[in-house]
Amino acid sequence: MAWSIAFLRNIGRPKPYFGVDTFSGFVATQFDADVATGNGEHHRYAFSAGSLNLVRRVLALHDASSGILIQGDICTLPETDLPPQIACALVDVDLAMPVEAALERIWARLVPGGRIVVDDCYENRGDWQAIKGYQAFCRRHALPETYSGGMGFLIAPEVLENDMNYSTVPVLVEVGNGVP
Repeated sequence: MAWSIAFLRNIGRPKPYFGVDTFSGFVATQFDADVATGNGEHHRYAFSAGSLNLVRRVLALHDASSGILIQGDICTLPETDLPPQIACALVDVDLAMPVEAALERIWARLVPGGRIVVDDCYENRGDWQAIKGYQAFCRRHALPETYSGGMGFLIAPEVLENDMNYSTVPVLVEVGNGVP
């Protein structure tokens, strides 16, 4: 998040940047569901040492305190806590259930031509189950699965450039573990 905020500022395109995270690690029921499908128990507390205050300090250290942090579980976060339009999103939650929920919630807000990147979409590699959430979402919406570099990609259908005003659209929403 810090790097992206700085990048956008440096290219003269600063935009609102939202980070959604529990800031305290995995939700137990979501992790338990992943253990049942192959995730290793040793990952349970992988991101539990974080906190909202720690992320704020890291963002400030990198001159990126303009980031808008939203603390909560993407599966249960009130709809009103999310921006109404999203141009680009990084989903880095590692677990199937919250990846699928994040995709549902973001896809509904994605502007025409908008992009979603899902981290940890490795086939037959590692314990993380993000790929299962990505695949379930793609199947339900009849979307092609596109992979590169261990990531899944989604692109919203385009519209004519004149049909969309991008000046007020958040450029990036990051949902995941250790948002900075």
